[in-house]
Amino acid sequence: KNKQNGGLVCDIPLIQDVVVFMGSMGLVFYTFSDGKISRGDINLFWITYISYVTLVLLGDLYQKLFIEPKKRNKAPTDEVEAHTLSADTTSVEMDVALIKDL
Repeated sequence: KNKQNGGLVCDIPLIQDVVVFMGSMGLVFYTFSDGKISRGDINLFWITYISYVTLVLLGDLYQKLFIEPKKRNKAPTDEVEAHTLSADTTSVEMDVALIKDL
C-alpha cells in the first residue's frame, strides 16, 4: 500500500505510534530517574495509556466515517482514468508483456 519509489509512505497511524512510543520511553526514563515509582507516576502511566487508546479509537472512527467513504466514491473514477491514460510507455510495456504471456 502507498508504495513510492520502492518504499512505503508513512501514514498517520505509523507516525502516531512512533511519537507515542518515544513519549512513553521518555516517561519511563523520567519515572525511573529518581529510583522510586510513586502513586502519581502510576496515575500518569494510566492517563497516558487511556489517552493513547482514545486517540487510536478516534482515529479509527475518523477513518471509517470520513476517509473510507471518499475512497469508495473515488475508486471507480481512478480505475476509469487508469484505463484511459494507459498510453504511457510503462502501460504499453505491461500490455505487451501480458500479450506475450498468452
